[in-house]
Amino acid sequence: MPSSAIRPSQSATAPIRFLPKRPPRVPQVVRNPKPDLQIADIDWTAWHLTAEQDMAESPQHAEISRVFVQLLRRRILELKLKRSYVNGNTFFQWVPDEPLVQISPDAYVLDSAPRPLPTSFQTWLAGHHPPRFALEVVSEQWHKDYDANPAKYAMLGCRELVIYDPEHDQHRRTKERVAIQVYRRAADGIFARAYAGDGPAYCEAVDGWLVASANAELLLRIARDPAGQDLVPTAEESEAAAQEQATAAQEQATAAQEQATAAQEQAAAAQEQAAAAQELAAVERTARQTEAAENVRLRAELAGLRGAG
Repeated sequence: MPSSAIRPSQSATAPIRFLPKRPPRVPQVVRNPKPDLQIADIDWTAWHLTAEQDMAESPQHAEISRVFVQLLRRRILELKLKRSYVNGNTFFQWVPDEPLVQISPDAYVLDSAPRPLPTSFQTWLAGHHPPRFALEVVSEQWHKDYDANPAKYAMLGCRELVIYDPEHDQHRRTKERVAIQVYRRAADGIFARAYAGDGPAYCEAVDGWLVASANAELLLRIARDPAGQDLVPTAEESEAAAQEQATAAQEQATAAQEQATAAQEQAAAAQEQAAAAQELAAVERTARQTEAAENVRLRAELAGLRGAG
């Protein structure tokens, strides 16, 4: 993304806060381990995810994901990021010996994708990269999305993660649930939460603001402005707008045709009036000529009678 596209990591209405500088973050280092200390292998089973488990999503969850993938593609086209690849519900794996340690974003953006497209992205392979952006729509198991998913995406190497909770306000007793969370990778590699709230929330990947819909559809939208008013249209909205434009154009064409027809009718009426006027003038002229001729005849006849007398 061009440098001109960089925006603040928080919404326009929130104050910008800076965390203090910190030393580099490094893995745990053990010096002089005792002879009886055994380094245990990692137990990955808590992070295992099968295709069957990943398919279990509600119709609303699927609709939110479908529409957001659509909006992502439109926004990426607007930004002219021609090499970027956008999709959703594809597995990403990052541990070669643990194929079930995987995650399937509801929507994601890759800077580039290998061709032909693989069935899953395995980040240890050449050309297989972690997503620049990923979206997770919160499911019924919301603790997993809030607690486990940020750690998974951090380990995967994702640069920006958005967690969208469409039903956050339906659980008043759970204060930690919010509409939108944005996690972003800092320059030193730390994957930190940059935003948590109702939105609009700035998203670097789309150089725009994420807006939680207030209507019954509960969609997550992309806006071009901090106020969240200039929305990237959905396919249905674009189709409806195109239909409205086509209808307006047709109405204008019909009105123009009606005006042309009326003008033609007026021209025809004027032509008829002119023809009638010409015909009347011809009749009057003929009548005058006949009358004049009759007067001449009568005068001649009268003169003849007078001469005979």
